[in-house]
Amino acid sequence: MACCGYVRASTCDQDLILRTQILGAADGEIICAEKASGSSRTGKNELQLLLEFLCPVDTLMVTGVDRLACSIKDLKDIVYALN
Repeated sequence: MACCGYVRASTCDQDLILRTQILGAADGEIICAEKASGSSRTGKNELQLLLEFLCPVDTLMVTGVDRLACSIKDLKDIVYALN
């Protein structure tokens, strides 16, 4: 059972360090981070790798739902894929 985190910044100007530290402090064993636009899941390679890696007993942590999904439909698709 792993506790994994996903961190995303929308632009190159934004810093991932604080978000990464927050998940690390919450016992995130594996933290995937990337800088990618939030408008779609296209180009979010770290997220795709993490979703493929997760097992049913693993925990996925994010600093905010908006960092994980770009819409309610996208969030539903991610939850469906994890089930």
